[in-house]
Amino acid sequence: MDIDKMFKIPAVPTGGKRKMPNLPGPEVLKKYKAENPEKEKIIVSEKGKERAATVEDEDLKVDYSTVGDQVYDGGNDEEGRFFGGGLNVEQEQILDIFDKAGPEEGSSALDLPSLRRQLAKFERTVTKNAEQRGKWPDDPSRFIDSESDLDASIKLLLPLTQNPPLFYPELIKAGTLPLLTNLLSHENTDIAMDVVEVIQELTDEDVGAEVDDLEGGEGNEERASKTRIAIGELIDELLNNSLFELLVSNLGRLDEKEDADSQDCGNDYTLNMYASEILAILLQESREIVMRVNQEGLDIMLQVLSQYLKKDPTDSEEIEFMENIFGCICSCLAQPEMKTAFLEAEGVELMVMMMKEKKLAKTRAIKVLDYALQSEDGCASCIRFVEALGLKTLFSAFMGKGNSKSKHNATSTIEDEEHMLGILASLFTNLESDTAPRIRLIAKFVESGYEKVERLLELREGAEGRLGPVIKEISHERQVMEANKEEVTEQEETEWYLRKIDAGLATLQSADYVLAWVCMEDDGAMTHARLLLSRKGLSFNHVIGVLQELRDNVGDGDESEGDTTAASVQKMILGELITFLKEL
Repeated sequence: MDIDKMFKIPAVPTGGKRKMPNLPGPEVLKKYKAENPEKEKIIVSEKGKERAATVEDEDLKVDYSTVGDQVYDGGNDEEGRFFGGGLNVEQEQILDIFDKAGPEEGSSALDLPSLRRQLAKFERTVTKNAEQRGKWPDDPSRFIDSESDLDASIKLLLPLTQNPPLFYPELIKAGTLPLLTNLLSHENTDIAMDVVEVIQELTDEDVGAEVDDLEGGEGNEERASKTRIAIGELIDELLNNSLFELLVSNLGRLDEKEDADSQDCGNDYTLNMYASEILAILLQESREIVMRVNQEGLDIMLQVLSQYLKKDPTDSEEIEFMENIFGCICSCLAQPEMKTAFLEAEGVELMVMMMKEKKLAKTRAIKVLDYALQSEDGCASCIRFVEALGLKTLFSAFMGKGNSKSKHNATSTIEDEEHMLGILASLFTNLESDTAPRIRLIAKFVESGYEKVERLLELREGAEGRLGPVIKEISHERQVMEANKEEVTEQEETEWYLRKIDAGLATLQSADYVLAWVCMEDDGAMTHARLLLSRKGLSFNHVIGVLQELRDNVGDGDESEGDTTAASVQKMILGELITFLKEL
């Protein structure tokens, strides 16, 4: 059966290309065009019957370009209407009128006299709003206008970032900043959030960035320097007016479920981060600044950190904020008085709880405890640490159990190990002999078949492995200097020693210090340690060499009387440990 015949399907052309019909010529086209188009007449009578009506073909010709001109002006369009501006003549005329009119009155550049008038008006607005709220606290209609004026006055401070060297000193001189910070506790949270926005803009890290980006020229460098000084003075004045405390207390009034409040919470967090960065820098400058923080400031920082007891920071910025606060506390703990304040504020207990929770703050808490337990001033904190059941949590981390694998964990394992060994060294130094806390400490090394001693030697081996290549490099450098007959000065010796400290010598010294104490306190631990060392081809002589180097460098650079006394005590302890190990 032929299917093609049934459905009358034409045969497929044999050529590779389909043949197209020839284009029609002029003669063919003329056949389809009437030479004299007749007029059609349709006659409709009043009774509904048809009557003649004339309709000419020319009436059907529509000038599309004319119609289009009503919605699109193609006069300025060189590439067709789809590439033009999309405006008709009337719209372009309107825009031309606005362009010729120029900027509105009052939009001129801000100068110093106008700023002074603006700040004076701002002060009057604040006073008026406070008076009206005091007179009619239950009748918002009486103070709504002044509150609207206050809102507008606060937002007028935003353009001051255009010239910080000129405007910021005037803000301080006029006494505007105390008024501004006090408005953070305004009854209307919208006003408080306006203040947060203004302070955020005034202290933003991008303020003056365009000056820093300019290349060359003493004028640009001088302006950039003045900008940084102006911002620094502004921030100092804000901190002097309790900005940090007011921001923290203000957070409690916001509802993060509301979009506006949620954004303002973010602004508050941004300002808190800036404040924490500045505080971390200032606390490293001098003892005087640390003492100005005092116990009240330390309490505030511990309260801020307590929010991370049960939860981790949500993003990288909040992680940075948390780490800044931990860093501030570590800087404070360098002073003996602040160690006492830390103990009284129950800082030891908070850090132990953070270690137990195994959140992101865990490793930072270990670092803080390392600082808190150091030196004779940390004796009371050492006892409190044991009483707070910190040994169990510490040794769990020491054995590598339950360590967090968070991608946000910014601390390295080596750094954490150094701080844990530092805590153990402080405990052995500060806990008195034959006391319950010290006995509990020694028992931890004895239990479970001396597994803590094995872990100690494991850390020692790792530190030696990292230190070996650096020692070879230093030895080579020394040989080169001697071959060139160059004198090896004290500066070179100090630099080489610091390089070894960074490479792993600090961990090795702490591990051997703790190992020596454990061997002195328990014969079983000493026998087990000797056996493990012999398997690696080592002996206690290697430990003695490390402790002797530590003793020789203890106290270098200490100038104060207290530091000298502490160094003498430390040297005496190291001498006793070295003597004991030599007798084994």
